[in-house]
This record gives sequence, structure tokens and C-alpha cells, in this order.
Amino acid sequence: MNVILRPLQENDIETACRLLKRGMPEREYSHTIFACSGYPDYLRASSRCGPNAATLLIGAYAEERLLGFAEWRRLEQMLVLNNLNVEGECRSQGIGRRLVAYGEALAREEGVRTLALDVFAWNRLAYDWYRRLGFVESGRTYWYEGELEPQECDGRPGGPFTGEPVRFVIEDYPMAEAHHAAYGFSSFKLRTSQGTAQVGRLGDRYYRIQAKDGEWDPGGRWTRMLLELGTGRRLLVLSPDAHLADADPRLVRLSESVRMIRMLEKEAGLYEAY
Repeated sequence: MNVILRPLQENDIETACRLLKRGMPEREYSHTIFACSGYPDYLRASSRCGPNAATLLIGAYAEERLLGFAEWRRLEQMLVLNNLNVEGECRSQGIGRRLVAYGEALAREEGVRTLALDVFAWNRLAYDWYRRLGFVESGRTYWYEGELEPQECDGRPGGPFTGEPVRFVIEDYPMAEAHHAAYGFSSFKLRTSQGTAQVGRLGDRYYRIQAKDGEWDPGGRWTRMLLELGTGRRLLVLSPDAHLADADPRLVRLSESVRMIRMLEKEAGLYEAY
């Protein structure tokens, strides 16, 4: 089969999104931007930037049939593989390997030394495959879901807040509102005297917060800020702390993802098919 790599065509984006959904359990899929109603439109808008896009969508085609695709995100210091999916009957034919090799060639061309990706811990087959391609584990993130409800000072749910109100500044909110209206997901920043945090919104279902180690406050600082922005959403907290639910009884661990990186100073043999 003659397979060529080329930019994903706009009329294949719906197919790519269906491929992505089939490749993830519903539990994880529903907690990502991929499940938001406007995600296909977001990919279409990104693809219109052509080779200058920060997010590059590369399809693997046999004639006009899409067999798989990769989504590469260009950051200043690294190239991140956000997605890689290959049709089930087309796996073990080297298509996934070629999509990864495309990213490697792009990184070298642009002077970037680091490739990175995240893979769910339950997906041992993909984890082992990436390791054979030279990726190594660099950290883990634990996904927690919970109710957005008031906390008492001692961390117990349901009571009224006490103490001084939290002072914070909201950054990028008008742009976030426009993005949310167009695509169904968005992000903005909450800035306090203790630092700045990125808050994502996934549809009308979740506030998503990526908390650094020791940053999550089960006593309610984050809850107070988010409740001022509106009720009705649940919490989705991503943290390197494997025991966050012990400190905050509202949270239940949902999943676990692994960050993997590959440095390009040394050549890695891309010899396994996926």
C-alpha cells in the first residue's frame, strides 16, 4: 500500500475526530476538549493557517483515504504530540512510526531538541511502543473529578466560607468568552498574590485546573474563586500528587497520564510498526 503524509484535509477532520473518539474510553474522552461540540471547527480554523500553524495536523493517506493522523503542537522549546491515531486494520504497517518520524524531522528542521507526549497509564501497548521509539517517562499526572461546592476552613464540604475573601484578578476572560462561544471550550487565568493559575472550561460541565505539586488548596481558595465565576460545573483537577483525594474528600481519582519525552541529541531507531 502506497501511503503518503500530507496536511490533513478539511473534509477529513470529522473522520479524524471519529478516529480519535474510537481510540479512547468514554471516561477519559468526556474529560478532554476533544468531546466539546466545537472541537472539529477548532481544528478547521487551525488548519487554515497551513504550515505556519502552531498546531499541525498531518494525515496518512492511501490515495484519498485517511488511514491515520497526528496532531503536533509547536511550542518554543519542544514539539508536542497531542494525538496519534491509526485505523485499527491499518496498524502494524509502519504508519504510526512515519507520523512520529515526521515530527522528529520537523523538530530538527526548526532547531527544537525535545519531543514530548502524554499517554494514559492504562494504555500499556502505546506506552511500550513509545519507549521503543526512544521516549522516556518524565512524570505522571493524576486526574481527579469532584463537586464544586463550598468548604469549611478545615476542608469539610458543605459549610459556609469563613475568613478573609480571596482577592484575585481574571486575565484573558473576554477572549475566553469568544473562544467558548465558537468552540465550546476555553481558558483564562486567575492571578492572586500567591501566583497565577490557568483555568480551562470544558463545555458547561467542568472547570479544569492544572495544579502544581502542593498548589491545590482543599480548604476552598480555588472553590471560592470559581464559584464567583458561576455555578453548575464540576471540578477537574490535574495534579502530580497521587494522594490529592486524601486531602480533599470532594475529589475522586479518575485516571492517570504519563508524560514522555525524547531528546534529539541522540538518534533513536524508529523500527517498530504501530
